[in-house]
Amino acid sequence: MLPSINGEELALARGYLGRELGAALDEFAQYREASLDLLGQQAESAWLRSAQFEGKSVTLRELVTSMAAHDESHLARLATDLVGNPQKGNRAGQESSDDAAVRSA
Repeated sequence: MLPSINGEELALARGYLGRELGAALDEFAQYREASLDLLGQQAESAWLRSAQFEGKSVTLRELVTSMAAHDESHLARLATDLVGNPQKGNRAGQESSDDAAVRSA
């Protein structure tokens, strides 16, 4: 069983909301890069293994695909928000809690 992830708690623990948006996004990218490095080392058989996550049986492939879709949705929202309000990009703390979750997933 994989533990559930609370994006808001993770964003608070990492202090994203009080930092400049660029720095917060850079740290998020570093976490994602480390994840990709680890995932890139897995054999094909690992991608087919399943586990329980949030009450459902999922393979590693399905979990990673879901994470990528989740990231893309948050990045699209953030891009839309920044186009509509360029000043919003000055501080990560100016984002909504939904925007902060982009860095926690």
